[in-house]
Amino acid sequence: MKAHIIAIRNLLSDPACWTQGIMGLDARGTRCEPTSPHARSWCLVGALMAEVRDPNLRSTIRAILRATPSFEAFRDTHPAPSLIKFNDEGTHDQVMQLLQEAIDAEGN
Repeated sequence: MKAHIIAIRNLLSDPACWTQGIMGLDARGTRCEPTSPHARSWCLVGALMAEVRDPNLRSTIRAILRATPSFEAFRDTHPAPSLIKFNDEGTHDQVMQLLQEAIDAEGN
């Protein structure tokens, strides 16, 4: 799992490659599927979809992300919290922190 979460973090590490309110954008800023080879920026869930094609594995990674301290704090203050809302209502730094917490939780 850790390698997949690191790949997601790496995909989003440049703020120009992160987006809100949409799962994927191409180089012209046009909406596209996050799994498209033309995608150049993603939201957190779009990056998860782009990096992890297996739905069962995606589900496991979503659970890991939702178990982080950052998401737990978000859950305490938001009705019906989701990773999409976390991304869309947060900052790039907060998304990067969530991913780092998930990586750290996975250990070596």
